[in-house]
Amino acid sequence: MMVGRELKEVYQYDRKEPGSTILEVKHLKNDKLKDISFSLGRGEILGFSGLMGAGRTEIARAIFGIDKLDSGEIYIDGRRVQIKTPEDAIGQGIALVPEDRKAHGLILDNTIRFNMVITVLDKFIKFIFYRKSEEKNIIDQYLNRLSIKMAGTEQNVRELSGGNQQKVVISKWLATSPRILILDELQGESTWGPKARSTSS
Repeated sequence: MMVGRELKEVYQYDRKEPGSTILEVKHLKNDKLKDISFSLGRGEILGFSGLMGAGRTEIARAIFGIDKLDSGEIYIDGRRVQIKTPEDAIGQGIALVPEDRKAHGLILDNTIRFNMVITVLDKFIKFIFYRKSEEKNIIDQYLNRLSIKMAGTEQNVRELSGGNQQKVVISKWLATSPRILILDELQGESTWGPKARSTSS
């Protein structure tokens, strides 16, 4: 619509209608949110936009259990859920890539490897048993899918470019196989590689 002609030779995709409603929020309110309601279908990409301070980040933080709600309801697959902490949100299959990756998305003084698997340690550590091959499989999968450029997985994540740091943050949440992935003002200094995939339930 912007350029006044079809761009099928450049961008080829099939539009698909969203599936059944997976997330519905009703009348979310707190000191920053004033009666927010919306629904999200399976496979749907839903975007919020607005001026700085309009409440986009606050919506994400409230759904993820970071900010307290005064009132409102959250439903997943038609079932009302109580999300009071990020742990509750993760347990419901929700993941949040935060706006400030350095302050809230990464442990900057640790390795790429550690940052990529911190959300899924239970997949390869059981009591005193450590399954290194399972950890490697998880890391290799997202290194390839997102084309993360690095010297090695033991490199300090602080040393990566901003775009590659963002890919590490995305990787750690994709590793949880989230049903709902929230991207709060996703930015980076480099674009995703050609092997990147869009994933949604």
